[in-house]
Amino acid sequence: MKKTLDYTEVRNYRFDNMTTMEKLELESSGMCYNAMVKFGENIIIAVTNFKGETLCGVYEFIETKEETGMGDIELRLSLIKVSEEVFEDTGHAIKWGLEFLNK
Repeated sequence: MKKTLDYTEVRNYRFDNMTTMEKLELESSGMCYNAMVKFGENIIIAVTNFKGETLCGVYEFIETKEETGMGDIELRLSLIKVSEEVFEDTGHAIKWGLEFLNK
């Protein structure tokens, strides 16, 4: 795992440390193996890198609709956890993210 101010890199995939749902969606546009789920005040994203390895990242909202007047898709997110393990598919990656949030 490599961490910088801007991103956290795991297995050749860079998770932005700060992002929005809109940006996450744009980056995964056209990639049929990626998935994003809003779960309460968190976003779980399952992504597949160029080697076909599926990973998971968990983000938390750091802004609210009330503060900004914007919708969820535009609110800023902060990365709180990235899996170091590889999952067999996006469903198992999302499951890992849900289990992390339910601890």
